[in-house]
Amino acid sequence: MTDEMTYDVAIVGYGPVGVTAANLLGQMGLNVVVVERDPDIYARARAISTDEEVVRIWQQVGLADRLNADMQPGCGANFVDANGVPFVKLLPVSRGNGHPPQQFIYQPALEKVLREGVDRYPTCLFFSSTSACASSRATITSS
Repeated sequence: MTDEMTYDVAIVGYGPVGVTAANLLGQMGLNVVVVERDPDIYARARAISTDEEVVRIWQQVGLADRLNADMQPGCGANFVDANGVPFVKLLPVSRGNGHPPQQFIYQPALEKVLREGVDRYPTCLFFSSTSACASSRATITSS
């Protein structure tokens, strides 16, 4: 006898994109399984900023206010060569979504809030490589 679970969606990876997708899908009431190699949030930031369109998505799942509290609005970015001479300046342009066009983030803090958001949805299940799913003979198949 096997315990078989059926999910509407499988998400592989639980970084900012995967955890945002889990929030959206959980909000829709879908059964979601998330598979991630690491059980914990990676402690170093890899992404440094986001734009207003992404903040609007986080607003849709009710997390924008919590996330905005930890973000710093940006004023663009200067790219410099090896001598420190600027060669490109990028200025964010507002698209009218009601949030600053660019905001700087600390990725581990952002992912913590997003994962706490997913915890609101009992239809979302998270497995890491160290969880019971990975250590058993569990398999995930698609149809």
